Amino acid sequence: MKYDILNTKQLENAFYQAKSYALRLGAKLIILSSSEGIWIFEQDKKNKFSTSNYINYTWNDLSNTDNFFNVINSIGYEKLKKQGRDIFY
Repeated sequence: MKYDILNTKQLENAFYQAKSYALRLGAKLIILSSSEGIWIFEQDKKNKFSTSNYINYTWNDLSNTDNFFNVINSIGYEKLKKQGRDIFY
């Protein structure tokens, strides 16, 4: 987590740092968070991460149920359910 991501340069710097870890760990997603919100980067069809392939929500955006469930689905809610990890009680 970065405290602030205020502009494109800061977002790119945070992305490239996270991408390095994600590739080493074999991650399918990169999730960045800051006081402004979250960015979720998904791999493309060639299993590559790109600074142009992401969704972004502010924390205020996530008070909207549709946006919140978009994030949960991006993260993999169905996979969590199959593992018995229901995040909604």
